Amino acid sequence: MPLISIHIPKTGGISFSDCLYNHYKHKLLLDYGLSKEVGCNLMRQGAHDCVHGHFVADKYMSLADAEYVLWLRNPIQRLFSHYYFWKKNKYPHNLAWRRFYFEEWSFAEFAFFPAFRDQQSKFVGSLDINNAKVVGITEFFNESMELFNATMGMNTDVSVIPQRRKNKELAEGMSYEIKDKKLKAAILEYHKCDYQLYLKGLTIFREKYDCLPDRHSPPYWGRARETPSPISEPFSLQGFIKDKGVEKLIGTYYYGDGWPINMWDSFRRDVADTYLDKIKADGFNTIILLIPNFVAMLREQSEEHYNEFIDDLRFIMGKISDRNLHCIFRLGFAWDGFPIKGDRGAFNLSVLAGGEERELAKAAFKELWEIANGYAGFLYGFITWEDMLLFAWNRATKATDDMRRAYAQKLGYESKLGMIPTSDVAEFYDYIEFVDVKFSELFYDLKQAFPRLSAEVRVDSTPFNGLDGNPQQYIHNRQFVETDCDIIGTYFATYMVHGEPSAERAKFSMELAHRALLQAAPQKKIFIDQLLLVIKEKRFEHFPKLSEVELQKFTDWLPEWLDKYSCGYATWSFSDYLWDITFNGSFRYGFLGWTLEGSPFLVANQQQRYVELKHGDSIQGGRIEHFSPWLQDGVILVEAEIDEGSELRVELSSEIAISFDSAAFLKSPTNNGKVVFAEFTGQTEYIKVSLSGGNAKLYRIGVGKEIVSTGGYDINLDKSFFAYMMEGLNKKWGVNK
Repeated sequence: MPLISIHIPKTGGISFSDCLYNHYKHKLLLDYGLSKEVGCNLMRQGAHDCVHGHFVADKYMSLADAEYVLWLRNPIQRLFSHYYFWKKNKYPHNLAWRRFYFEEWSFAEFAFFPAFRDQQSKFVGSLDINNAKVVGITEFFNESMELFNATMGMNTDVSVIPQRRKNKELAEGMSYEIKDKKLKAAILEYHKCDYQLYLKGLTIFREKYDCLPDRHSPPYWGRARETPSPISEPFSLQGFIKDKGVEKLIGTYYYGDGWPINMWDSFRRDVADTYLDKIKADGFNTIILLIPNFVAMLREQSEEHYNEFIDDLRFIMGKISDRNLHCIFRLGFAWDGFPIKGDRGAFNLSVLAGGEERELAKAAFKELWEIANGYAGFLYGFITWEDMLLFAWNRATKATDDMRRAYAQKLGYESKLGMIPTSDVAEFYDYIEFVDVKFSELFYDLKQAFPRLSAEVRVDSTPFNGLDGNPQQYIHNRQFVETDCDIIGTYFATYMVHGEPSAERAKFSMELAHRALLQAAPQKKIFIDQLLLVIKEKRFEHFPKLSEVELQKFTDWLPEWLDKYSCGYATWSFSDYLWDITFNGSFRYGFLGWTLEGSPFLVANQQQRYVELKHGDSIQGGRIEHFSPWLQDGVILVEAEIDEGSELRVELSSEIAISFDSAAFLKSPTNNGKVVFAEFTGQTEYIKVSLSGGNAKLYRIGVGKEIVSTGGYDINLDKSFFAYMMEGLNKKWGVNK
């Protein structure tokens, strides 16, 4: 028989959803916005045994033999909880919240607002709670869980249930008591349907609990406890990091050899020591590894390539540990060069929606956790709004009407328009709120597989224009509050500074971006995992940029701010790199994707990987499949060793070809080999490398948009961003460059 679990807000339903998940696993359906048709059809199909969420009980009454469970709470206690929750969080697109905030409502004004009247009764609808399988009472949380365990065959350990949204008001000296008896009586009269429902539910609960054969000592029924029994403290990432002896995280991303879209298909063991030694010498103490979301697909499609990835992951983790560096995973990276088939965006949408692909993702996350947890220097992993919601907020909103209808149905988004809205309509705000909820649900699901999980929350200007055509600021405060971790990742870049490009505007932008966290969850610390101040990319040329004088002013101010509000930061890169679209340009997967002429030979062992070319040999390859279209104008980058008198020719179309001799190659500032790069103009169609005369060793071939620098060590600047930061942080955190 299907079980219908009604989650009435502020009654403990988020915590209870964890219990249901532990019991039902993938057979639990979460309904926080599904249409009636979609929800009932999903339950009728038999893939789910239980549905839980915010909905009126009548929604699922068409299901045969359905059983109901719900939690009720003293109406005044529930109103207080709701009231303080709204005081700590911001919902600017909610009309009632805007009145609440700007008119500075008292609790009484809040309690008598018509929209909040008898909310518990509204959720119960026409259901007779006498016929409910179990009625839980929030004030008797432990006893209610005993009843659920006994009645439903659950096996929940109450002592470890995380209370997801437990307010901290009582600990902060606030009171849930109303001393004015007339006011209390008036509120109960105004919410009399809820009060009568609560008293009825309390009677039903007491009668069933008293019949339990192995119950604990019955509570004193005359007076309910004000709050649920205390539980064990949630795991603290801040505490864990301090226990590891890390005062502040100073991190950078580790790439393969090129833009991070190629993190793993351009991964090279022969340069790992050079890169890591440089990173440590520059004063970083933490490496962030990009772990693509499509590991799950690679795992299914190619055991050989999946095992290669795992071997290389263990290799680089070992190298990191050898240097006593710490490590963090960015899990679910949405840009990669893995040799997988299928639509990556559609896969991400399915992971977000909670389909079969989410189970694949969880299985991959679990294996990654088992690997990471074996290294003493591993700290934690995080998922990002950008990675996990990229398809939902970008591609899906730009699709055809038919596709937007299909995506809405897949996500369970009940739209007034019948489809996912475009970014130029008012409903887009509601849609962003909806996907924020989906992000939170995904977070808790993935945390089951990867226990030390945090999240990066997008807090910059939302990538859409408002109805007036101007850029809109959107703060994802729901994610700040709902993700169960005490470190929240964010990012900041100087190209996000709007208006006059000054240090003061940069300060304002950074504080604005994080104000929601500082107000909503002050106990949480920020980790700015992309702190980008030096941006050298053509696509950002039209944005304001700080002059060196203004950048110096800003970085004089920044360390103190970071010290107060953060547990550290990371730069997006520590060297210049090519925004590379070449698939398998470092031959990470052998000759996969390349067509050979002559007798090219791949040398691949634990120390190095390169292609031997002789006179007349050539190889022809392609771009990363999901990077479309082919480039028009860009940069060729080649790392190779060639004999004197030899000529290496790189052809990108019948009209674009550039030849290099040995004299053209220069010693790389970070790599062991020799490098040459050249700009080209025109439309590319393929990549063909051929050799005339002598022999050559080809380590890497890349074709990309440009050589770029973002945020970290910059070999083209007299004074790098990192040098700026070290001057201030050396005093604050005792870091020496």
